Amino acid sequence: LRRAACLVSLGGVENLDRAMHSYTEAERHLGPSQEINQGKRQLKIELKKAKRKDYYKILGLSNRENSSEGEIKKAYRKAALKWHPDRHSSKPEEEQKKAEASFKDVGEAYAVLSDPKKKEKYDHGYSLEEIEQGGGAGGGVHMDQEDLMRMFFGAGGFGGGGMGGHQGFGGGGGGGVRFSFG
Repeated sequence: LRRAACLVSLGGVENLDRAMHSYTEAERHLGPSQEINQGKRQLKIELKKAKRKDYYKILGLSNRENSSEGEIKKAYRKAALKWHPDRHSSKPEEEQKKAEASFKDVGEAYAVLSDPKKKEKYDHGYSLEEIEQGGGAGGGVHMDQEDLMRMFFGAGGFGGGGMGGHQGFGGGGGGGVRFSFG
């Protein structure tokens, strides 16, 4: 398990794949456990993140999830100017195609990161396809019970101010809504 944790901390698709193998080997030798299952679940999300386009990197944002709307907009403008096809029109065709593809990636990154709802989904591991489809049901992203409660009832889980903090939606949790986890 320590080996898997070290590989996860190193990052990169290859190391994450090796970490998954380590978890699988540990499970084979030690039997199933909550720690292994939780590690594998989190690792699947990290692997998925590692395999998709890194929108923060595309826009040159080092602050990642903590980037403000202003920082995202500024980075977008800078990257869009850098990769705009008109700036590369006198260059060889191969460079023009690269610039065009990069310009499209910059637009895609900005479309996701500038929309708070899409950005939140992206930060939680959803792919562009899942974001555009409005979710990820069946898409392989698994949330634990606490994430699901936060999603439906705000940061505090059940209770305290009703559904999502809106007045008049009940309170104290439950309110006739039932969830089954199994």
